[in-house]
Amino acid sequence: MAEKHKKPTGEETVVIVRTGLTTAVGLDGLQTCASVRAGISGFYEQEWMDKVAQPFVAAFLPDDCLPPISGPDQAEALDDRAFRMLGLAQMALEQIQGIEEAVPLMLGWPEEGGPPCGSGSWLARLSDRSPVPIDTVHSRVFEAGRSSGLTALHHACKLLRAGQAELMLVGAVDTYKDLMLMGRLDRAARIKSPANLDGFIPGEGAGFLLVTTLKVALARQWPVLCTVASSAVGFEAGHLFSETPYRGEGLASTFDALFDDAADYLPHPRCVFSSMNGEYYWAKEWGVAAVRCHDHLDPEARFEHPADCFGDIGAACGPCMIALAAIGMQKGYLPGPALVYGASDGGERAAVLVARPEER
Repeated sequence: MAEKHKKPTGEETVVIVRTGLTTAVGLDGLQTCASVRAGISGFYEQEWMDKVAQPFVAAFLPDDCLPPISGPDQAEALDDRAFRMLGLAQMALEQIQGIEEAVPLMLGWPEEGGPPCGSGSWLARLSDRSPVPIDTVHSRVFEAGRSSGLTALHHACKLLRAGQAELMLVGAVDTYKDLMLMGRLDRAARIKSPANLDGFIPGEGAGFLLVTTLKVALARQWPVLCTVASSAVGFEAGHLFSETPYRGEGLASTFDALFDDAADYLPHPRCVFSSMNGEYYWAKEWGVAAVRCHDHLDPEARFEHPADCFGDIGAACGPCMIALAAIGMQKGYLPGPALVYGASDGGERAAVLVARPEER
């Protein structure tokens, strides 16, 4: 018989104590949560036209909402997408207050084909502008798209539990507001339109989490938003760009690893947050994983796919969904624990189980 998982100590329990969130339906976490809960959509027609001369529909923030970027960043001519991501990240980081020491950042980044400035160069610029001091030497970037933010959290938890860090920042940022990127996706029939119903609405956003152990949170008298009960990463061999047949094993095996690592006393997840964006591929994948892992899921669990409100926000979706789950459980309108998962175009998969502090 397998050994039962013991209740973790304060040193082993990883907790989230701050969140910062920016999307097209909210400039901060509370506003975004209220909009998503009310089903408010941030979709509107753009000035750019698609391949059949119809306006793209997307969920982007108005330009005047983003903080002005001047000085060295302008002189070095960041491309427009990287510029925009810098502003989005700064807005989200401004919501994380009271941190004076430099904190390592585990950063989720778009998949291959992201901004040409490169993630390392962009991270250095973010460090210069961030209201939270960033320890760039011990930071790491995960270039894996939708799963990247959750993968970043997975690695941050390992470092915290191993005692290699006391405090970590986990975040991700992305935007599809780039004409070349949207044109390429439109030619591949990925963007939703009257002529292409099996597509997604492009969006943008940034999400950041301040993560530590329960012991440190108690010592610093920080209120705990939620605990990170378990995390796992995996890979789907039959991904969107692969010639390998799709069998739906990647997400299902990731869930298996997630639940194997979770403590036995935790109830089954009563809420699921998905990176599903409207494309049929992702709905099929969830169906396969849900059937294979049905013994671990509450049959009446709520299913949330907030891309219905703020579009597909790419790499940013993981930390943003974690923040939505944490705030919802704290406010009492979402049941816990919550399963949050992200699936990337290139095959990477990641999942995190978050719980209310009293459920740890």
